[in-house]
Amino acid sequence: MKFSDGKLLILIFVLSFALFFSGIGLYDIFFLDEAKNAACAQEMLMNKSWIVPTFNGEIRTDKPPLHYYFMIISYYVFGYSPFAARFFSALFGFLSSMLVYYLSCKIYNKRVALLSLLVFISSIHITFQFHWAAPDPYLIFFMLLAFSGIIIYDKKKETKWLWIAFAAIGFGTLSKGPVSIVLPAIATFLYLIFTKKIRWVSQNAHRVGFGSLIVLIIVIPWYIMVHFASNGVWTEGFFLEHNFNRFLSEKEGHGGPFVIMFIFVLTGLLPFSAFIFHAVRNVWINRQKDQTGFFMLIIGLTIVSFFSISRTKLPGYITPSLPFFAIIIGSYIDRILNKNLQDSYAKKTYMPKDLMWIGGILVLILSIAIPIGIFIAFKNEQLFQDVAYLAFPFGILPVGALLAIYFMNKGNLKKVIIAYAGSSIIAVFYFHIIALPAIVELNPVNRSKEIWQDSDLIVAYQRYNPAYNFALQRNIDVIGNEQNLLRYIEEHPGTIILSTREKLNELERGDFDVLFEGKDLFENPTSVIFKKSEMN
Repeated sequence: MKFSDGKLLILIFVLSFALFFSGIGLYDIFFLDEAKNAACAQEMLMNKSWIVPTFNGEIRTDKPPLHYYFMIISYYVFGYSPFAARFFSALFGFLSSMLVYYLSCKIYNKRVALLSLLVFISSIHITFQFHWAAPDPYLIFFMLLAFSGIIIYDKKKETKWLWIAFAAIGFGTLSKGPVSIVLPAIATFLYLIFTKKIRWVSQNAHRVGFGSLIVLIIVIPWYIMVHFASNGVWTEGFFLEHNFNRFLSEKEGHGGPFVIMFIFVLTGLLPFSAFIFHAVRNVWINRQKDQTGFFMLIIGLTIVSFFSISRTKLPGYITPSLPFFAIIIGSYIDRILNKNLQDSYAKKTYMPKDLMWIGGILVLILSIAIPIGIFIAFKNEQLFQDVAYLAFPFGILPVGALLAIYFMNKGNLKKVIIAYAGSSIIAVFYFHIIALPAIVELNPVNRSKEIWQDSDLIVAYQRYNPAYNFALQRNIDVIGNEQNLLRYIEEHPGTIILSTREKLNELERGDFDVLFEGKDLFENPTSVIFKKSEMN
């Protein structure tokens, strides 16, 4: 296996493209946040409203507009569809993988670059994050680009990369807000402190000032326009509710202990998290010789620690750190292949049994837990009982982990890499092309299609599944109280009402026929469709 072979490089690039685009149009929009994002962009295009994001006629303050703009472009080209909504998310996933390769090659060598790219695209978690119509794919890419620019400038003194870094920070701020400024600032400051380069700030004050101007030119116009266009509603909702309150308080039950974000890193890097402990230790030991690797470690730990402090915790929050851990792992594997570790550490690190018992066994346990956990979870949920069989093909993961341990014991690291990457990549394709489409078929919007697709008289009562907006390609009038609902259906006979079982149970007056009832996928509410009873 020749890592520098051009044909292998082309093969992995094509494989990367296929992984990130696999299945993006094969299943409906169904996640509640994804549904609101996709429908918001759809609504902005239909209304030609380019400044203020709205969902169902109301200002959507969750995130800045960049992902909406890309979805609007995609809708204009491809039409309204799940493929169009997710197209640029997948594209930014592919571009992120290419950037991982470029940065690794620029700083280290082609073999490190190929290994790092392989670690990156073998992660089910990473490819999953780039399959949704959400702002996260854009944030991950622009944060990776920002840090890449800073790293290359620090290492190579190429000034253009510093300007690219500041521009990326600006676009990241249009993707998900001030976190795109805060994290690069904290990580870079810590790096300068630990490496005793703090004078860099004063020596490059003029460049930092010009770079900050680049950020302001990109960011400020839209933030000012949306503030005045929404009379301050968007500004207050975004900064107070979706930034400060989300950081300081637990939202929607998404909390957990400090350590959980580090656990998310281990699961997010599967299967190559087998090497993470040794790789991190190696970076620390070589921090004086390889300051770039040390910088990447600081970046990764800064991102994970920042979101560990946050009261709201989600697995996706740590994803911007994973490209840097992937490069750290890729560089470490390259050193093992070259037996180029420090002498005082080389014998202990290179021992196959050492790798097996620490990383290999951990990955094996997690790999076994995935299919078993999916099967048990599906069997215990009535909605998924008939598709519990979808868990079985994920058995390829523990098979790959067992083969990796076998090859570790034989001292054949190249076959360890093939076993891990091959099994995980097969699992990624299976998940996005076969398993997920079959699961999403069970979503209530799809299952109730015969009821709503030909009806013009549709309203919602208080709370409902927002995926109906995207499916109907229009807004839905939401009625807020029982009295108004009863009056509306008297004036509009034959109206069907979208809501939840909880809200339907709260109605005290009126006789209703339930036309459909089904639990929302991976959410607590149960969607219902009902209408006024014809039996009087």
